[in-house]
Amino acid sequence: MKIQAKVFLPGEVARVLDETARRTRRSKSEIMVAALASYLSPDSAEATEAAVTRRLDRMSRQIERLERDVTISNEAVALFVRTWLRNAPSMNSSDDQAAGHSHGMRPTGCRTCGGEDRGHKYITCSGRGARRR
Repeated sequence: MKIQAKVFLPGEVARVLDETARRTRRSKSEIMVAALASYLSPDSAEATEAAVTRRLDRMSRQIERLERDVTISNEAVALFVRTWLRNAPSMNSSDDQAAGHSHGMRPTGCRTCGGEDRGHKYITCSGRGARRR
């Protein structure tokens, strides 16, 4: 037994319903009955919760992979910089002055160990950051 019901739809919803009915070659009533049955079924809440849980789990795994990849990238950059700083020739005094390190502007050594070699501060700070993770 079918009961007639009058339903008022917003314009956009009515347009989407028309397009869907035309595309699937099904009646609007059939589409609306299926939508209402799906919405009112007691299992829909459980199915929705399961779908959300699956999506959250997938997103959690993706974020963990991204964190791992960023950590690996950071370590690779730190190794590259360390190697480059060890192998790049030191600047002579004229280059040092041109870079603005004259008249007391040159950075001093490490406060904790007094390290004066190039890149010491960068290497120790990036190492501390990697240990915190």
